[in-house]
Amino acid sequence: MPQTVFPQQLVQREGALARGPYDAESYAAEGALAVGLLLDFGTDPDRQVRAMPALPAADVDAIMTAAQFASTVAGQSYSTAVHFDGAIGHDRISPAATISVTFAAANINDWNTPAGECLVEIYGLDEDGNSIKDSISRPNGAATATYSTRLAFSAVHRIDTPACNGATGTGTVGFSLDRVALGRADYPGIAIYDPAKEPNTALLEVADEDQISVLTAGKFWAVTEHAVTNGDDVYVRVVLAALDVRGQFTGQDGAAVPATYAHLSNARWRSDAAADGLAIIELKG
Repeated sequence: MPQTVFPQQLVQREGALARGPYDAESYAAEGALAVGLLLDFGTDPDRQVRAMPALPAADVDAIMTAAQFASTVAGQSYSTAVHFDGAIGHDRISPAATISVTFAAANINDWNTPAGECLVEIYGLDEDGNSIKDSISRPNGAATATYSTRLAFSAVHRIDTPACNGATGTGTVGFSLDRVALGRADYPGIAIYDPAKEPNTALLEVADEDQISVLTAGKFWAVTEHAVTNGDDVYVRVVLAALDVRGQFTGQDGAAVPATYAHLSNARWRSDAAADGLAIIELKG
């Protein structure tokens, strides 16, 4: 996509560029869009952008089905495409999400171990493609059947299970939405305010199929749902709530409501603001 060049904007409003270098690309809007919000790739990801969609529903066997995930008396390491037989399997999880392990109720105590817990170790990638490892632990005899990791994964490459007391326990591996994170590969960028299109009083300032400039790196003005401080992490709303739409921003308060906000890994707040105020976000390419 060709770079779109703006004169340096001095106006402080949602979606306006802040001072400093930036990169932007031109797309066509798929549906009417508001500026200053995080966008999603459109149906044609090389040409179109659209408003952020709803999160995919959690899926308990998206990584491994019960046909593959089972207790063994010798322990097991799962890593091949045959093992990863779910709808996602080895493929990318977008946005990155916590991994869930569900132990089937039938023969569940076959997952008990001599060590007193069934420790399932999960290896893969975070939202930025960095290697990560996390684990879930089911105590012997526990009635709880489903556990989730603390970290969000964009892909799972290997799962290790311990030596168990029996070989007839089954289960599944999927993803949950206990924590969601967006890496740079998950979205095109931010819808930039274009002063050349003033006056425009519509809530959705960009009409369907209009050209829109999308910030891929640089600083811009955003409205924050909660108070923020320079240096805070950036979180993005991923759930609709009354007048609050997906793609809005907040700061550290978002970490306390992981089912509503996703962490935006390559962004930082660069000024302070009260709730519903304007502050600068720096987006790194």
